[in-house]
Amino acid sequence: MTDSTLPPPPMADLVGPIMKSATLIAAGKVGLFHALADGPRSISELSEDLGASENGLACLAEALTTIGYLERQDGRFANGPTARAWLTPSSSIDFNSLLIYLEHTWRLLADLGEVVRKGSPELSFAQYMLDHPDAGSAYNEYMKGCAKLDEDFLRRTLSLPEDARRMLDLGGAHGWYTAVLCREHPNLCAVIFDVAPALAEAKNTVTDQGLGERVVLQPGNYLEDDIGEGFDVVLCFHLLHWHLEDDNRRLLRKATKALLPGGKMILMEKPKGDPPGVYDALFSVLMQLYGGSRLYRYEEITGWMTEAGLKDIERIDLPNGQITMISAAKRAAG
Repeated sequence: MTDSTLPPPPMADLVGPIMKSATLIAAGKVGLFHALADGPRSISELSEDLGASENGLACLAEALTTIGYLERQDGRFANGPTARAWLTPSSSIDFNSLLIYLEHTWRLLADLGEVVRKGSPELSFAQYMLDHPDAGSAYNEYMKGCAKLDEDFLRRTLSLPEDARRMLDLGGAHGWYTAVLCREHPNLCAVIFDVAPALAEAKNTVTDQGLGERVVLQPGNYLEDDIGEGFDVVLCFHLLHWHLEDDNRRLLRKATKALLPGGKMILMEKPKGDPPGVYDALFSVLMQLYGGSRLYRYEEITGWMTEAGLKDIERIDLPNGQITMISAAKRAAG
């Protein structure tokens, strides 16, 4: 007999969540949500279109129905509200890329115990994405979707110097943040600096937004290569949690050097709470898996910014409650 004073056994925290995640990732991999974008389909129709077994699809569809991602309609299956809103080509933002990207993370999670033991993975996720272009493409598409979610807030809140003419977007990958700011500031030109494979999505963004003459795509490693100088604005969005502390110090010194005196640096990060909340703590574990790094406290980040030669640090928390924008100005020489 179980002691009634004990907390419940851990099955509810393990079996349900892990299978829910696996089911959603599998649906993304086989293309189920996209196949249902135009309306209800039978299992036999889906099986023929997707090249998947009827039995496997039936099990998958039934599971997705129980968690609300699919619905039954007259013996057929249709996308549920969340899938219609976020997981089809007709969605305002199609986050099916998240499911594809997480399939790769899923494979790596099996080694989490070994990563914890050693303190870092044998291969960083950044290198993994270079070796698996489909993972890198899905990740960049997912992050572009996240950037679109932030767009209205960014346009309302982010102020650039009135005379800003040149901007550097470090690790800009998909290019959406640059596109938003260039549309808002017609006199602004920009350089998006990232590894070559990541810039493939940026090229599409720049072309689609008609910014080809104002945005330069510069391939390179921003930690190791020359990033240029003479910029009025430098963006460092979602970068610090990918790197170890010493690399972040070096990156911020390098980015500050690239600014003109009085120029503005803008960071976007998820500062770690003290003590950390559930999201913070689990995200740091993910960063351990990806490269041995973690989330950093706001005081750590702003300390590095001050050391790098920045002043007038300002903090703005985004409405999603997860991301913080931190801006500062470069101190004048001397």
